[in-house]
Amino acid sequence: MKTPWMVALAVVLAGCGAAAAASPPGAASQPPKALEKMKVSYPALSASIAPLMIAIDKGYYAAEGLDIEMIKAGGGVSTPALIAGEVPYTTSSGSAISAIIGGAPLKVIYTTEDRPGYELWTVSPDIKSVNDIKGKAVAIQTRGDTNEIAMSIFLKSHGLPANAVSYLASGSEENKLAAMQSGAH
Repeated sequence: MKTPWMVALAVVLAGCGAAAAASPPGAASQPPKALEKMKVSYPALSASIAPLMIAIDKGYYAAEGLDIEMIKAGGGVSTPALIAGEVPYTTSSGSAISAIIGGAPLKVIYTTEDRPGYELWTVSPDIKSVNDIKGKAVAIQTRGDTNEIAMSIFLKSHGLPANAVSYLASGSEENKLAAMQSGAH
């Protein structure tokens, strides 16, 4: 089953192939243009940024005159940097949307997914249903990130208040996993 981002990536890839094929063999090559440097922050290595990383690796952005520098920074850091103009682009959509709701002059201009792929995991044997998570700590990357927003929506959809759980900002996906494995939450 093709998802919308797969179709979009296929269209981009097809367009890159068509552009490459448009130059006749033996055509005089022009001196390479200087690439426009562009910084893009991302909160964690995940499937959602795979199209970006693949396009960088394959040289598709460079072929379009862009030198993309990926900067790892969670939404709690990258969104304020975005608002301040220190980073021009971020993939931290959740915290950007939170900031937009709060009045920040930001725009979402591109997304690779038509819906989030969240999962809620536990190593605690006493949690067997949604109601069993009341009063528990849920690890997120940074406050206001998409994990916190999604958890709040999830709780409300199951008749629980958004504050039925507390949030533990772990700083990274790796730290969330390590904390869960160690039993810290």
